[in-house]
Amino acid sequence: MAEQKGFFRKEQPPPLQQNPEIAQRIRMLEERYSSVTNRLQLVEQNTLASQRKAHADIKAILEELTDIKKGMNDLQEKFLLLVRELQATAKKEELDVLAKYISYWEPLNFVTRSEVEKIVQEAVESTKFIYAQKRE
Repeated sequence: MAEQKGFFRKEQPPPLQQNPEIAQRIRMLEERYSSVTNRLQLVEQNTLASQRKAHADIKAILEELTDIKKGMNDLQEKFLLLVRELQATAKKEELDVLAKYISYWEPLNFVTRSEVEKIVQEAVESTKFIYAQKRE
């Protein structure tokens, strides 16, 4: 057919209407593309949710680890304090030496100040009594 020139030329249908098989394939490809896009969005959302959860879990683990480290440092300080106190206590050999000195001195035979004062008072009174008897 010869093409008409001018304003009144015959309009041709769009290429898709000329070949319905191509139009059907294009629609099918568009649906597949839409489906793949939806799946991709779903995968992205799931990935972001998993990433947020993993981040929260890591943060919680790090906080617990920090607490554990603080606890370990506290225990270490207490153990060091205990070791220092144990080093400051008397050893068995030192206690044995003290026990020997105590057994030599026999502190149970020591006299208290009040007992000495009582003995002196009795001695003074007995000497006064003896002195008084000699005068008579």
